[in-house]
Amino acid sequence: MIQRIKSFWIRAYRTDPISFIVEMIGFTFIVGASLMLSFTADRPNMAYIYPSYFVGNVCAIIAYSRRKLAWQLTSASYFFIVNIFGFGRALSIW
Repeated sequence: MIQRIKSFWIRAYRTDPISFIVEMIGFTFIVGASLMLSFTADRPNMAYIYPSYFVGNVCAIIAYSRRKLAWQLTSASYFFIVNIFGFGRALSIW
């Protein structure tokens, strides 16, 4: 079982190392934003949370484009747009 998990990660890296690294960076930002949101759920400062989700989605868009993953790219693009709108609302721009 551990060998199968290890080979999964190795195969993911070897198929496209750049996408793998970009996905790892995006994952880090999205997990960070999720942690901030959960720890401050009673009064979250969305001016910090939206940009973290935004960076994570930009990384996802880059990686999914490189890997040619259509539906994941569609989902990440949607969240990219929604995060722009949400960040503007958090800063009272619109």
